[in-house]
Amino acid sequence: MKSLFFFLSDYVYFENSSSNPYLIRRIEELNKTANGNVEAKVVCFYRRRDISSTLIVLADKHASKLLYCFPSW
Repeated sequence: MKSLFFFLSDYVYFENSSSNPYLIRRIEELNKTANGNVEAKVVCFYRRRDISSTLIVLADKHASKLLYCFPSW
């Protein structure tokens, strides 16, 4: 079996179904359990098409506030 190495802040892809696109995650913490497994705390990223229209309205509202506060973005 080939070894894989992951580091904090790495972006990784998860496949929950072969018929769905990969899920995007960023590793925040890596912890080794007592039985030798590794657990990862991750930040989830979502595609715009995967978010409900109600949440898109809120996200756009807050994003426009950020652009107003930080115009150089």
